[in-house]
Amino acid sequence: MQQGCYPAAAGKFRQALTLFRETRDRNGEARALHSLAMTDFRQGSYQQAVEEYRQALTLFRETGSQRGEARALGNLGVLLGRLGRRQEAMDHYQLSLALQREIGDQSGEIITLLRLGNIDLQSGRHPEATDRVQRALTLSREGGEVESEAEALTLLGEVELAQGQYQRADEYQRQALAMFRETRDVAGEVHALTGLGAAVLAAGQPGDAVTHYSAAADLAAQIGDKSMSARAHDGLGHAHHADGNPGQGRYHWHVALTLYTDLGVPEAEQVRALLGGVLGASGRVRA
Repeated sequence: MQQGCYPAAAGKFRQALTLFRETRDRNGEARALHSLAMTDFRQGSYQQAVEEYRQALTLFRETGSQRGEARALGNLGVLLGRLGRRQEAMDHYQLSLALQREIGDQSGEIITLLRLGNIDLQSGRHPEATDRVQRALTLSREGGEVESEAEALTLLGEVELAQGQYQRADEYQRQALAMFRETRDVAGEVHALTGLGAAVLAAGQPGDAVTHYSAAADLAAQIGDKSMSARAHDGLGHAHHADGNPGQGRYHWHVALTLYTDLGVPEAEQVRALLGGVLGASGRVRA
């Protein structure tokens, strides 16, 4: 799964799930369901993943595994957030964070802080997002958790971009990209590449943005991550349009729209609006 081989990973998790059920290992069954849900989520099977996370959550609670319960709550929150249900996502994150702090799960706390920071970012609460992500970054560095540090840098870059700090956003994304490549986290690499594309596009470098978004789209297609693939094609639409290639831009927005529609996420309407003509004569998206 770390290398982006999701179908192969899902096959192994299903084998494990069968064996745990045969041996009546309820905690093992919960862990297998939780891992299987992660692969389904990455492949865009959101409803299937929601059901698996909920089953895992029930089993973790039955077996008294607070660590498992906290992680299942957090991952279920991610899915709810992707489906546009931000308040429900926030509620799940807060429950997860409380459990993680109660049992001293610092790794889990870092992840949940990042997720809360992402909700803050999406809701326009930039100071709150910065505080949470900086806290997660500090904890990651103190604990030597390279993967979480890279995720924090990526999200911090997005927060800086939202506040118009293009150069700082660029620097954070490049740092994250190098770390993801070092740890061979392909999904993380795709995320950082899209973030870098957004940063250079905002800084007025659409040609460079096309390069970064294209690399992200290729990697996302290789690992079968529909969500990141849609994000990359959406970015390519903006980059090509800004670079004076509206035809190419529309092509990539059509690809993004198909993917977002399949996923059933709110971004589909945003791209549909772009294709419907919400573009000014200057080529910039009208507010």
